[in-house]
Amino acid sequence: MDQARKGVAPRCALRLRTPRAALFAVFLSAMLASLYFPGSLWGWNQNSRLGLIMAIVDQASLTIDDFHERAGTETGDKSIHDGHVYSDKAIGTAILGVPAYWLSRPLLERALTDLPRHAGLARMVVTGFAVSLPFAIAITMLFGFAWRSSASPATATLAATAGMLGTPAWPFATVLFGHTLAAALLLMAFILTRQLRHGARHPKMVCIGVGVLLGLAAVTEYPAAALCGLLGLYLAAVLARMPASTRWLGLGLAIAAGSLPLLLLGAYNAQCFGSPWTLSYAVIADPMFSQVHDTGLLGVSMPRADRLLYLTLHPVRGLFAQSPILLAGAAGLIAMARTPGWRLEAAVLTAAVATLLLINAGFPIWWGGRSFAARHLVPCTVLLCAPIAFLSPRWRPVLLMLLGLSIVQMAIATATTPIPNDDALTALLGDPAPLAWTGTSPIWNDAWPALLAGQIRPNLGQLGGLGPLASMVLFAVLLALPMSIAARILSKQRPPEQDQAGDPHAAHLPLKAGARFSR
Repeated sequence: MDQARKGVAPRCALRLRTPRAALFAVFLSAMLASLYFPGSLWGWNQNSRLGLIMAIVDQASLTIDDFHERAGTETGDKSIHDGHVYSDKAIGTAILGVPAYWLSRPLLERALTDLPRHAGLARMVVTGFAVSLPFAIAITMLFGFAWRSSASPATATLAATAGMLGTPAWPFATVLFGHTLAAALLLMAFILTRQLRHGARHPKMVCIGVGVLLGLAAVTEYPAAALCGLLGLYLAAVLARMPASTRWLGLGLAIAAGSLPLLLLGAYNAQCFGSPWTLSYAVIADPMFSQVHDTGLLGVSMPRADRLLYLTLHPVRGLFAQSPILLAGAAGLIAMARTPGWRLEAAVLTAAVATLLLINAGFPIWWGGRSFAARHLVPCTVLLCAPIAFLSPRWRPVLLMLLGLSIVQMAIATATTPIPNDDALTALLGDPAPLAWTGTSPIWNDAWPALLAGQIRPNLGQLGGLGPLASMVLFAVLLALPMSIAARILSKQRPPEQDQAGDPHAAHLPLKAGARFSR
């Protein structure tokens, strides 16, 4: 039996190369997971972003004056300044959505002249390019990261599946929101920085890439900006261990690249709201949200213990209640911290999760508005799947049970709607008494009955003539096939012995099961 099947990770595990066929199979699965339910859901949040994208391409304008009340792009998520209406959303999703809509616009105009249908199809195209595609790339990178870190096909497949299907990032990868995009950008930046620490082939390009990813994440979801700062410090710590010439050049390139999206945001704010420092939320039209954002720092005050409970363990919106596999990710942080050469990464990921939890616990609308989950926590969820690669193989049965429950719950939310009405939660929060532990789950008390009643979102299987149940069975088969192929490909890869990968730092020490080493 070879080392991969024993769960042994060689000292030079990070020198392992992931077969391209396996990476492509994982990428195909992640794209299918996002695109099987076309991102055509109508909603204010999506329409606010789509209105800005269409205004830029169709009218060369930043205002959504002609879109916010038009059929197909109608939205109440807007900001008003100087007699004009603007999207109240961060611009990161629009930055990626504009080229997608611009390229597809001629075809859309030929295919559909009806404005609502045109907007619906445009929303699907933009969602696929600006959200689903980055998500699929990030999951593919997570698969390679887990394989190189563990040298175990089962562990790599489990970690990638957890990131792809086991967290709220999946449901939000099917709609035109910014949460999953931010999660994907942050994960890619983390993995690239780790590769830089181990010795990337093109360190300058890696620094530029990390800078762009972090800058774009900061202008995609404002709460994620704190995580961008932490990952920026992580990059600086990695560069600090390099020769002075590489250190300062790499840092300068990263800062310059990361500044580009921020400068674009400043120019957008100055043009729309009169100052580079004035965000759209400062002039938001909705009086409730306007009042919220006027308190504390952009609406964030001191965190509250009851909100932390609701955000973590409580079924009402608890991250670990809805995605139990993330409990394994938290345990993996401990294993990562105990692994020589990985303590810095464990500290960065722990700080990222804790920071986002505290920010949301200090926000009055801590669940983020219409959503089955606390959606502003989504940017840290896929990051928390990376430490799963460091758990011992003996925990695999437990991991499979946690992952199975997570996938079932996420599938229920994805198949029905990830953006249910939140009026019931708002009414519950008007009562000072603590929320009950039963009867408050949006998945089991709302989405599950809807699923049993056949209220399933339009999907590719149904478009092909299948019924609701048959379409979901087809979806499961189509997802399992490429992931099983990826695992099979890895199972045929023999991890190199200590020095075969050419790692000059590989000491002649005996290998130990479950040990992971790095430079």
